[in-house]
Amino acid sequence: MTRYFAQRFLLVIPTLLGVTVIVFSLLRLVPGGAATALLGENATPEQAAALQHTLGLDQPIALQYVQWVGGMLHGDLGKSLLNQTPISHDIAVRIGWTFELGAFALLFSLLVALPIGIFAAIRQDSILDYLARSSAIAFLSIPSFWFATLLIVYGSMGLQVGGLHLQFTAPLGREIDADLGHNLSLVIPPALILGFGLSGSVMRLTRTQMLEVMRQDYIRTAQAKGLELWVVIARHALRNALIPVITIIGLQVPVLVGGSVILEQIFSLPGMGYYLVQAVSQRDITAIQGVVLVSATLVILSNLFVDFTYSVLDPRIRNA
Repeated sequence: MTRYFAQRFLLVIPTLLGVTVIVFSLLRLVPGGAATALLGENATPEQAAALQHTLGLDQPIALQYVQWVGGMLHGDLGKSLLNQTPISHDIAVRIGWTFELGAFALLFSLLVALPIGIFAAIRQDSILDYLARSSAIAFLSIPSFWFATLLIVYGSMGLQVGGLHLQFTAPLGREIDADLGHNLSLVIPPALILGFGLSGSVMRLTRTQMLEVMRQDYIRTAQAKGLELWVVIARHALRNALIPVITIIGLQVPVLVGGSVILEQIFSLPGMGYYLVQAVSQRDITAIQGVVLVSATLVILSNLFVDFTYSVLDPRIRNA
């Protein structure tokens, strides 16, 4: 097992190195650059050249890359070109919001998708099965930004149920509060919306895998021995069915990152997605580099965790 973990961990290093090269190179091919963003379109070539010299952007690209990677290894992602604040500090105060949003969305999607997918497979072609498949397609089809807009608009208008007037106002706000209850009130609504979209694919795959596993000979043997259905599912079927499901869960981490960018804008959450949009609009190259690098690292580490989970569920994988 140690050898398997070491091999997977060593693969992370060249992957991260390739990400740094791509991010660093592509951002410097964008027309305009930092000087135009800071000085405006009417800046003279002399002013732009002087600013690039001050920021060190006139140095050879290779030297800039080596300096950036060297600082990154020491936890220094550089400073914002606009306000000269450390990028690592800006990300540190925002990553918690993005992590909370992604974690709650993933947790909610699993709590919805796994039980419904399992019961739909057990009750194949029943009303529950048809409802589950229809719901999964609906969750996949509805854009999160559309659902969020409806929640804000109609929730603020209120609903009349009998003699009771129900009203919900989305807790919009950029304040970073130490109050846990306040933080949850900000994160839960967008997390539920994001989780609905993620649950559709997990639900469909869970149902498909459970149907395939339940038709295997060893499942029929376990049932023939008189084991109860829930014992067969929990001890034999579910473990083998979860391997492809975990794969798609790992692939949803980039979806969580991308979805958080949109929902953080709509709900004004002070996360990395909100920070990234600001950096892009202001052409803050160092801030964009920092956010993309941290996001890519989270995706790579999540896939590494998926590989480790494989080996726990199926020992044959780590012994291959």
